[in-house]
Amino acid sequence: MPLYDRALESDPGYADRRHYWEDKAGVLFGAHRYDEAAAAYGRALDLGAANVVRALQADALLFAGNYRKARSLWQRFVAEETIHARAAEYVLKLDLVDDIIEVVGVDEQTRDVPDLTGPLIPGDEPPTPEEARDLARAALRRDALDPRGWQVLGWAALTEDDLATYVRYERAVACLLETNVDAWATAVAMNHGVPQGQLVPEMLVTGDRLTGGELLPRLAAFAREFVPPDERADWLAEIEELSRSIPRDERRGFAVRVLGEDGSVEEMAVASAEGDED
Repeated sequence: MPLYDRALESDPGYADRRHYWEDKAGVLFGAHRYDEAAAAYGRALDLGAANVVRALQADALLFAGNYRKARSLWQRFVAEETIHARAAEYVLKLDLVDDIIEVVGVDEQTRDVPDLTGPLIPGDEPPTPEEARDLARAALRRDALDPRGWQVLGWAALTEDDLATYVRYERAVACLLETNVDAWATAVAMNHGVPQGQLVPEMLVTGDRLTGGELLPRLAAFAREFVPPDERADWLAEIEELSRSIPRDERRGFAVRVLGEDGSVEEMAVASAEGDED
């Protein structure tokens, strides 16, 4: 971060360049300085940054615990954007913040980020669904982004045969665990028989991207093990069709900017494999 400050001191004109604020916001987000990242994305938007920066600002606000404002920004983004593969993640996260606000009942919180290595429910004897929901909601009121809380809410729904709610909460778990292929596979596969209407295309393209292409092979393995042989081909064909229903993003070039110790910036345009430059 000192390099960004030094660059601005060296050339105050950077304050009027949206890429400066976009790049700085990304670094702040990676450092878990989410409020500052959201403010930097806001500066970029004021300077005319692309609509996707609004979604990135909402992401920073989500992790900062400002759920209602994140929802407002994602609603605007989804309303104004033709959803391609990269943007599908934000459709899912809009669904997540809806649940945070409606199910957990919080608009904003100072997150008490937990240690996720231990189970949310201690002991060997499972609680009743209502006891489980109480434990889950208490955890989520401390940190609405605790995936264990959504897992327990999902378990409680499943014990009462509420498959739609179970899948919805498993989708929240997948969004929060991001690179966990098992979480994505569970959320998709539990739609077996009723895959439409549960944001399955968005889950497929987002999960496959975030897991580095592992999701679709994992679903094929699931089908071999659990889907009856006479239904398997149709099930896999439907998964493939749904995964292709959201357009893939165009491959474009990008700019690499390197900050020097003296605050100078060296910029280089990099072409995509197709030769496009951005």
